[in-house]
Amino acid sequence: MPSAPSAAAPAPVQHRMARTATTFRLQAAAPRPAVVRTDAQQKDALELNAKEAEYMQLQSNVERTRKMVDMLDSRIKEINVNDVESQPLTTQTLELARAEDKPSKPRKPLVLMTALMMGLVLGTGLGLMRDWMDHRLRSAEDITASLGMPVLGVVPHMSAKHNLVARGQAVSLEPMSESAEAYRTVRTALFFGASGADAKTFLMTSPAPGDGKSTSASNLAIAMAQAGHRTLLIDCDFRKPTQHKIFELDDKIGLSSVIAGQAPLRDAVQRTRVARLQVLPCGPIPSNPAEILNGKRFAQVMDVLVRAYDRIVIDSPPVMPVTDSRILAASADVTLLVLRANKSTHRLSVHARDGLASVGANMLGVIVNDVPRRRSGYGYGYGYGYYGSYGNDGQPVRRLEGVVDGADSAEALPESALEGRQ
Repeated sequence: MPSAPSAAAPAPVQHRMARTATTFRLQAAAPRPAVVRTDAQQKDALELNAKEAEYMQLQSNVERTRKMVDMLDSRIKEINVNDVESQPLTTQTLELARAEDKPSKPRKPLVLMTALMMGLVLGTGLGLMRDWMDHRLRSAEDITASLGMPVLGVVPHMSAKHNLVARGQAVSLEPMSESAEAYRTVRTALFFGASGADAKTFLMTSPAPGDGKSTSASNLAIAMAQAGHRTLLIDCDFRKPTQHKIFELDDKIGLSSVIAGQAPLRDAVQRTRVARLQVLPCGPIPSNPAEILNGKRFAQVMDVLVRAYDRIVIDSPPVMPVTDSRILAASADVTLLVLRANKSTHRLSVHARDGLASVGANMLGVIVNDVPRRRSGYGYGYGYGYYGSYGNDGQPVRRLEGVVDGADSAEALPESALEGRQ
């Protein structure tokens, strides 16, 4: 606020100063209409902007609707042939319509050809994959190529109705059967082979259990005895003996009893119903089979038996599970490996061959056991049934005692050779 005029100031000046101060007070106290007008204008401008936007939207909708109406009018005029304002329609024939006598889909020749090609490719691929993953020996050619040894004989499958005795004595009980002829074939190969002509001890073994080595050993021994040779079958399988079951013998006294010094050799060897065939069963199962077979006592017993018999067939344990067969193969004249068709694998067979070869075994060949008759991979595709009755005109075969066997089953043991040397 301005100060009061001094008393010394002139009157006009004081009056001017008072009026100026009053003007300042009025201006300070007066309202400001300019600010009110600005807010109203801003509000009106915002409302105008909103209405302008709405107007533009409506105008755009009107233009779009007008264009759509014009387009619909033109389309109606195009398709309305009765309209005088429409243009005349012009048509052009591109292809004459005709009725089809075959369906357009599916195209059977193409589908059949595609399916045939896909089936051929898929079948070939599956066959190659199965052959690559299957390591079993399927044919005689596979065995010869894998092991490098000849197949001496092929034994066909025996019926499931045959028990252990019938399978183990097939050569004696069914002399005209396919199995009997197969074992005679093996016998011929052994007798006339370059390595088996002068051999006396024949070891029968297999890569794994269940390949049929015990059955092959018993039938081969019967075939040798029927050929006129004094034959002995020794059960050296101290793990799971079987020969006493095949020939229905007593196993209380056997090879283990002789080696242990509990029984004389003449008491351990037992007669069978087959002429010129005796069996030396295993006897009580020992706790140390490998040590017994590798000892001097067993070598002495074998030396006595070799002098007393013409042929000795030894049934031994499998090669892969235990070492017994390798010990026996080192001293045997000939070793035969028995394989089961469609069961024995390439890997186990090769390992068994290498294991026997590592001890210097004289491996003459392979016997294939349990071959299905419906398969021709092992040479049985032609069927043996036609040749089994050749020469007898279908009449039953009558065996003449003394012609084939030469002696009855009560033939004495060679006690003179065994006496005092057990």
